[in-house]
Amino acid sequence: MRFVEECLKHIAEDNIIFHEGSLIDKARVLETYKDRYEVQQNVTNAIVLGYEELLENILRFRGNKIHVMTLITETNSYIIFTDSLSKCLIGVLKSPYSNIEKAIDVEKKLISQGIPTNYFKYCKGIRSN
Repeated sequence: MRFVEECLKHIAEDNIIFHEGSLIDKARVLETYKDRYEVQQNVTNAIVLGYEELLENILRFRGNKIHVMTLITETNSYIIFTDSLSKCLIGVLKSPYSNIEKAIDVEKKLISQGIPTNYFKYCKGIRSN
């Protein structure tokens, strides 16, 4: 599956932020990411990678819920899709539009508004917050 090795390398070697995300109905995940892919293709010409494989895998997935979480690195972010127990990887999207610097800015804004975040910071695989 695309981008898995990249994610593992970032976790082991780099500073990252991990957002544990949430469990979402399969139908909603499929609809949301199908729509985003269509917008990317027809409107924005963005370069989020991995939609084709992800959408195919969601259609084949037999469960009802999908766990959607985010791994943010210095240069990219990865949206990771697994089964509800995080044992079966369904797909990974890679985006150059988010990075640690942007994520920290968002986190600061949320915290200043009294909104808690589920961001966990890691340095070379070791949690630092």
